[in-house]
Amino acid sequence: MEIEIDLTKSVDENAGTYFNLAKKAKKKIEGAKKAVEVSKKKLEKLQKDEDKFMEVETKKLEKKERKKEWYEKFHWFVSSEDFLCVGGKDATSNEIIVKKHTDKDDLVFHTEMAGSPFFIVKNGQSAKEETINEAAQATGVYSRAWKLGHTTADVFYVKPEQVSKEAQSGEYMSKGSFMVR
Repeated sequence: MEIEIDLTKSVDENAGTYFNLAKKAKKKIEGAKKAVEVSKKKLEKLQKDEDKFMEVETKKLEKKERKKEWYEKFHWFVSSEDFLCVGGKDATSNEIIVKKHTDKDDLVFHTEMAGSPFFIVKNGQSAKEETINEAAQATGVYSRAWKLGHTTADVFYVKPEQVSKEAQSGEYMSKGSFMVR
């Protein structure tokens, strides 16, 4: 450390000058320490606020994924009478719906035109006319007839035991096709 001594002043005057400078510096240090403490407290508060904010934002971003139901990979709706109606999207999904998801109390809907979906109404044998009409409309809307611009499509429904994959002798049933008796 270097100290400059004023040769025009006495030793006591030089010492007094440096003593006064030291007192001022000491007061500044105390003030600086207080300012640092205040800044630390503000920083801690800001960090806590940021942590709370990030926690809230993270919760918003974390969507709880619900388990998809089996019918959500098909065309589906719930009728006005609370019956689940499920329809195929293509030949493969028609196969799956008719073979795997059709029970004895269901109704199976289809159109007269090939290339249309099969729709099932779960527990549909106890359904009233309103649900039957809604399922028939859905079958018609998703049918090939609708895509071709036909204004009408003949839709019929049968019981599951009337639908079979067995073709008559000499005939071949392609994927998604069924025999209705």
